[in-house]
Formats: sequence, C-alpha cells, structure tokens
Amino acid sequence: MPKKQPTKARSKRKMRVAFIGAGNRAVSVHYPSIDVLADAEITAVAELDDDRLQSVCDQFSIAGRYTNYEKMIEKEKPDLVYAIMPPHHLYDVAATVIEMGSHLVIEKPPGVTVEQTRQLSRLAQRHRVLTGVTFQRRFAPVIRRGKQVCEAHGKIHSAV
Repeated sequence: MPKKQPTKARSKRKMRVAFIGAGNRAVSVHYPSIDVLADAEITAVAELDDDRLQSVCDQFSIAGRYTNYEKMIEKEKPDLVYAIMPPHHLYDVAATVIEMGSHLVIEKPPGVTVEQTRQLSRLAQRHRVLTGVTFQRRFAPVIRRGKQVCEAHGKIHSAV
C-alpha cells in the first residue's frame, strides 16, 4: 500500500475581504458569493451612498462601514478587495487599491481603454499583487453559440 503523503497544514484564519461598492450587481452576486465561503469573511464595505452602505452591512452582518475606501483599506488591512462599480469610475480606484498593496477583483471590462488595462497590469506586477477580472457566462452554451453566429459574419470587436 502506498504511503500517504503529508499535506501542508492550512491556516485557520479566514481571508479578510473588503468591498468597494454596494450597488445592485455587487449585492445580488458578489456579496453572496463570498458570504457562503467558509474560508472567507466580508470585514468591511466602502460605499458613498449611506443608505446602501447601511443596508448591505446589515444584510450581511458586516461591521466595517466606510465612505472612504482608502481609509477602509488602511484600517482594515483586507487580504482582498472587490471593487464593483461602473467602468468609467474604476481605473483610479483600482490603481489606488493596487498601489496600497491589496489584491483586487473587479468586473469586466477592466478598463475603459486598452491602455488603462495595460497600466493596471503593470501596476499589479510592480506592486506584486494578484488581480482578477470576473467574466461571467463566458463559456455558457448560449454565449458560445452566439459567438459562433457572429463570427460567421466576420471578426468580432464587441457584442451587446
């Protein structure tokens, strides 16, 4: 019988996750996705709209409540920050989060321009932080079939 290899002990500490933004998409998809993970906890939220801030924090029992995301990161020291907001607001926030040394998750598109996306990538490399962009339904059968239909007419630049 083969000898069982020892496994590396996992840390008992939960990953500390902070959110910037408490809009409908964040609250309906991203917060619940993290809330159900046994190894993670949502420790803080930064949101400009006080009613939304209080509502999401009450809904998910989150103690850290901020209107300034930089102060939130400085005080809470999260392992990971989700910045969920419209693309035209994202670049400066994402760049600041990266420069503060926090790992980052954002929604697509990662920038309004290709150059913004390049710059975020360079910042992440320079500051040695992990970043991720969520691309939901990318491999769903209906999306893949739609892509095939569009490609039959030529190269795709974007689709709505």
